[in-house]
Amino acid sequence: MPAKSAKLAKNGKAAKRVNKTTEASKLLRQLDKSGLTTAAVAEKLNVNWYTVYRWSRGHHDPHPGTLARLRALLVTPADTSIPS
Repeated sequence: MPAKSAKLAKNGKAAKRVNKTTEASKLLRQLDKSGLTTAAVAEKLNVNWYTVYRWSRGHHDPHPGTLARLRALLVTPADTSIPS
């Protein structure tokens, strides 16, 4: 029997990866439209770029304090740093 590359759910069917829409993913879409890259957002929030990517896909949610700093990026000029 050939090896299957897809993970199977308990019912034996291939599990689907569902991307949920979160407040963080909505904010990141707005930041993307304003011209900030994933790497730039990560640098401003002092997190890894892959962490921002996971937030944008709805795989994880940022901590409440980080979410507040993410919100602040929308109202803060791009050249101003966000307090830690």
